[in-house]
Amino acid sequence: MASVLFFFHSFFGNIFRLIDQHAIRNYERIGFRYVGEHLNNCRHNNSLNSGFWKYIGSIFLKKGNIKIGLIIGLTGFFFFALTSIPAAEFLFQGKNLNLDKVIGWLPWILPIVFLNGVREELLYRGLFLKKFEGKLGLKTSNLLQAVIFSLSHSVAGVGLNAYTPFIWVLVIFTFSLGLIWGYTMQRTNSVIGSILFHAGTDIPVFIGIFSNLF
Repeated sequence: MASVLFFFHSFFGNIFRLIDQHAIRNYERIGFRYVGEHLNNCRHNNSLNSGFWKYIGSIFLKKGNIKIGLIIGLTGFFFFALTSIPAAEFLFQGKNLNLDKVIGWLPWILPIVFLNGVREELLYRGLFLKKFEGKLGLKTSNLLQAVIFSLSHSVAGVGLNAYTPFIWVLVIFTFSLGLIWGYTMQRTNSVIGSILFHAGTDIPVFIGIFSNLF
């Protein structure tokens, strides 16, 4: 039984590493190439200004339903912010944590989590959700981006990227969050709510990382 478990662990671990190294990186390259090609087309059509703003709207960079977006985003942000110390200790190898220490790190942690929230929400959902919707529909496109998003976190416990020993918990959790953030983006027609929510969930991750560095 132990040898069978070891085989499955090694096999699927290698599969997920290959996915991260190839499929996910290709996903990122496709995203950035898509942006470049679109803006290049606008320039050649002498309609950069109007084309640019139309494109910005197509990746949810607009106000949308700001009220619902702020309610969902701020609720998620403050929930994860207020539970960040126990979450960091349990899931992300946080060591010797206390409130004073964490507050001292916030000027560095907050910019990181917001910038990462913007980057990942635009990459995994903003760039492709609308593009997928036309071909796959709302639910299937949301499911697809959540699968890709969760698999991109499957190497969180490997090598220099290691920040949690609970890799399968993280993959399932990020899949669930990906569905919520995709739905939020579709529901509000804006990236604002999902960015705020996403930033909050990253706070315990970086508290755990900081506690092992400083």
